[in-house]
Amino acid sequence: MNYPNTLLVSPAWVHERVNDNALAILDVRAGQSHALYSKSHLPNARPFSLPHCKSAVWGAPDGLDEEALVTQLGDLGLQPDQSVVLYDDALSHNATLGFWALEYIGQAQVYLLDGGLGAWRDTGLPLAQGTSAWQAAPYTRQTRRSRTHAADLPPAASHHLLDVRGVQEYHAAHIEGATHCCWTELVQDLHTLTLLPPADLSAKLTALNLYPDHEITTYCRSGARGSFVYFVLRLMGWERVRLYDGSMNDWLLREQPVVVG
Repeated sequence: MNYPNTLLVSPAWVHERVNDNALAILDVRAGQSHALYSKSHLPNARPFSLPHCKSAVWGAPDGLDEEALVTQLGDLGLQPDQSVVLYDDALSHNATLGFWALEYIGQAQVYLLDGGLGAWRDTGLPLAQGTSAWQAAPYTRQTRRSRTHAADLPPAASHHLLDVRGVQEYHAAHIEGATHCCWTELVQDLHTLTLLPPADLSAKLTALNLYPDHEITTYCRSGARGSFVYFVLRLMGWERVRLYDGSMNDWLLREQPVVVG
């Protein structure tokens, strides 16, 4: 499907570029088990462990540790001006959280493999085993990407907090004024997390009175589900999108007020 922003790339697109030094391929499954990566991965893919880039930031668990992220990217030989493709077994919260993290630190261009490793296997494309070769190099941190304050964008028409947790979680406690839209409402297949077609996504967002000239901050419990909706909004061409890293975990630890019901 043709979404407004080309951030989902096909197996064929990646296969044509596996030997292109301008593209780095990151296997986020390594965060679950390095054995998954060693057993089978895309040619020239590098093992990326997002859990090793998390720590208790500002007291909230599982926040992004920028220093750990920069260190790991350097160990993997990435350069900030490279394009990056991330993949999991399918579209996943791990993949979208990695997408957000790399955009946040200013990586040049970040994509997700459409359908993940499952789609790659289905096409019969070759796989590699063991460990791909790369040379570690210092990763020079770029200016954090702040789409909200981009100089070439007019002021946002309005700002919205978007709570993407389940309805019971939302009613139990949410941030005052937050709009609710469970992340599952944006997918048509919960097994593969296949997204709704562009027209359906646009209709869903419009029904929530959310528009591309608005500034949106997504949140959930810790940030994983929020990153999924962050990616969907970016895929739909939205520029003013943020993720509340730490989300409700951080909010509650700071003893901020909540609304019940």
